[in-house]
This record gives sequence, C-alpha cells and structure tokens, in this order.
Amino acid sequence: MGTAIAPAETHMKRRTLLLGAASAAAGSFLSACRPRTGADWRTKILAGSVPDQVLRKFSQAHRESQLAFSSEPQILDLFEQLQNWQQPPQPQTSPWQRLLPWRQAAGIPTPAALVTLGDYWLQSAIEQALIQPLALADSTSWQRLPPRWQQLVKRNSQGLLAETGAIWGAPYRIQSLAIAYRPGPFLAPNWQPMHWSDLWLPELSRRIALPDHPRVAIGLAQTILGHSINDSDSLARPEVREQFKALHRQVKVYDSQTYLKALLNDDIWLAVGWSGDILAATARYPSIRALIPPEGTLLAADIWVQPKQQADTEAEKLSRDWIEFCWQRPVATQLSLSSHGISPVFVEAADADVPPLLPDLLVNQPMLLNPDIAQRSELIQPLPAAAQAAYWQLWQQTRQA
Repeated sequence: MGTAIAPAETHMKRRTLLLGAASAAAGSFLSACRPRTGADWRTKILAGSVPDQVLRKFSQAHRESQLAFSSEPQILDLFEQLQNWQQPPQPQTSPWQRLLPWRQAAGIPTPAALVTLGDYWLQSAIEQALIQPLALADSTSWQRLPPRWQQLVKRNSQGLLAETGAIWGAPYRIQSLAIAYRPGPFLAPNWQPMHWSDLWLPELSRRIALPDHPRVAIGLAQTILGHSINDSDSLARPEVREQFKALHRQVKVYDSQTYLKALLNDDIWLAVGWSGDILAATARYPSIRALIPPEGTLLAADIWVQPKQQADTEAEKLSRDWIEFCWQRPVATQLSLSSHGISPVFVEAADADVPPLLPDLLVNQPMLLNPDIAQRSELIQPLPAAAQAAYWQLWQQTRQA
C-alpha cells in the first residue's frame, strides 16, 4: 500500500463483508463487464451496493460509449486502489533493464472515472490528494438532494466540513448502525433488545461484538449520555470515559469483519454492525434478527468520488450522467429495493415524494431506516487531527487497561 492510513481508518475498513452474500448482489452483470483499459468510461463499485438492473439500464442508455464496471468487495480495497493510482512509476535500478522487456518498470494504470468510497474515508482521500472535486453545483439533481447529504460532501482542502467548500463526493446509498442478535436459550424467553442501553445489561457481559473502530464504539457511550458522537470535548468528561469503560467490559470482541459468523456460531449473543451487512445476513440466515433502536443511530453513506487525473471531457460528462442517473427517482427506488441500503433521495423526503413501493418496504423492513429515526440520527463527521487523537487515546487506554 502507498501512503499510510490513519490508525482509526484501518478499523472502518470492512463495512461490507459478508459470508459471500454482498458480492453476489452485483456479481452476474459485473462478471460480464470486466474492466477494459480502452473503455471510454470505467468505474469501480463496492460489491453489492448497486443492483444489476441499474447497471444494465445505464449501459443500455449509453450504447454509443464503451463502458466498463468492475467491483471490489471492501471499501479498503477501493481506497488502496485510489492510492495506487497516484504512486509514481518505480525507477529502473539498472540501465540494463532498458534492454530487458520483462524487467521494464510498470506504468501507472489510468484511474477509473469514478470509484465508490465511504464518507468516513473522504477526509483522508482529500488530504492525500487522491481525488478531485465534482462539477455538480449547477446540477438540478444535486440541488434537490436533501441538505444533510450536500453538507456531508462539501469540504475544504483538509477534508473538513465547509459550507462554501467544493463538492468532493456524491452520496448514493445510506446505511445505518444496527443491532443483530439470535434468540436462544441463554436469554429470557422472547427477549429482544430494544435500545442502545441494552448493550450495558449485565446478562450480556462479555457476550457482544462491537465494530473495531473508536469513533463508533465510543460514540455509543456518548449517545447514551446525550452527547453528540462528534463532540470530542465530551471525551474529557469523567462520565463519558466511565460509560465507555463499562461498555468495554461487555465486549467479547471488536470485529468489523467476521462478527456475524461469530453470532451464528453462538460465540457472541449480540452484535453491532452496519445495516448493509446485517440485512444481507438476515436474508440468508433467518435465525438472525435485527433492529435499529428508535432513539436514533449512526449513519454512513456510500459515495461516488472522482480519482485525481488529467481532464477528460467525455469521461467527466459520463460521470455526471451516471451520478444524476443514480439520483433519478425510479433508479433511486430500485437501488433502495435491491441494495440493502436506501437512496439519500428518500431518507428525509416528504411522504408525497416517496414512491408507493417504499412505504411498504419500510414497514416490512424497518432496517432500511424510517424517516423519524433518520431525523434523530447522526453522521460521523470529519474532525481535526487533535480531536481524532483524543478518540484514539481513549480507545487505546481503555482496551489496554
């Protein structure tokens, strides 16, 4: 890998596992669309985050262009690809290498036009100059996007939120932090978790899994006490530190990769993870139950970013077409029905603006985040280095104690 990832980021890396289910969602169409270096427009997608039907429809509408979609199973893989595209060519160590074709220095592949990235990774991608802003300010579809999702991707050159900042990404799928569990004889009959406070129940001591990420784990303690998950000043409060220490005593494992397998094996009784992972698991394993606590949760967005590269007018036009296509109501509806997430177009929309199919879906599958809970939920905002260090310090001190 190229430039080092900040320690906290390595713990956010496995947003999309799961037991083979996530990659299958986009597998059949993508397998027929292997990346072609000579394509007019190439994009790399987080596996399972865009339904086959959406990819096909866009391809059919742009038959005159050579399009190439490919997928990666993890956000980390996509971030590392962004880093690799910006690495300089490896120098030749000897003049004789010029005469040996099999020892020629490898060139840097042309970056894809667009890449999926998680919003948490956006700050590092900007700081490391891996991506460039998107020209969307005059887009009608962008202007109709709810303000929360516009604000999320408007950043300054340090990757921090900025009202007048450039547009560094385009959100297309929203996930939420959720609780997964399996009913069993080890818990009271018909017991089910209802609130985040249930994570502190004595019966669950050393029986839960939390994401291997300080902002998420500590954020749960902050939320219980009524603080924002982005309030780094609250980490100095004794009650926040003690609340997180008490939560730590409940944890058997911090795991963002195989926690649902541990749940299936009864190694843990309850797990906290992202709704995309958990929904994919509940579809495959009916014994797994899940919920989003009504008091609100943490939200995360999958976004399109543009790798830093030389200007290409045709590719940029296709990229804008694709982003706006994903925000069209019929496409956003299909994405919400089939990707284990929900389009940002609908997260905070008025009832009259929600397609008829979605209310039924939200009733039958509340894991997709109903509007009331969304209003009470927070995004993990980028923080200055000193604030990030405060989270990391509390995380390490508590885990090493």
